[in-house]
Amino acid sequence: MGIRTRLRLFQLFHLSKPASDRLIYQAVYERRVQRILEIGVGTAQRALQLIEVARQHYPAEQIGYTGVDPFEAREPGDGPGLSLKEAYRRLRATGAQVRLVPGDPLGVFSVLANQLGVADMVLIAWPLDRQTLSRAAYYLRRLTHDRSLVLLEQASPSGAEKSVKVLTHERIESLAHGFRRAA
Repeated sequence: MGIRTRLRLFQLFHLSKPASDRLIYQAVYERRVQRILEIGVGTAQRALQLIEVARQHYPAEQIGYTGVDPFEAREPGDGPGLSLKEAYRRLRATGAQVRLVPGDPLGVFSVLANQLGVADMVLIAWPLDRQTLSRAAYYLRRLTHDRSLVLLEQASPSGAEKSVKVLTHERIESLAHGFRRAA
């Protein structure tokens, strides 16, 4: 690994903004993540950096990135985002296998859970209330394997800062069980 690569990884792991993304990049590197599912693509900046970190262990063409986002249908309160075409253009330039799915993240889960494939890491960067999270957990079980890392990004009450929480397989099962019982 060259000095430029080491410096870039140092920057991503220790200096990148927002600070909550640092742990995500470190996890991608340490776990040698190859297949990424991100719910809530936004400006695609984090997606580009996730692929960049994954490229430290795999050639670009062996990395799979799936992004689910409303794209053009984003509401003003959903934060900044890109059009589907622009997001695809930016992400495709990485050389990774990119699949972008437009629509409501939960609606996409229920329709495409069997088609999206299994991910090494699922990053939920879309605000979900507890009931919606339970429903999403029901489908997450189909999208993950035993070693998959599921991360939930949450905004602080003020909305100024974000944190990342790990959803364990036990927690996903518990949430999914609550959804099945309610259904």
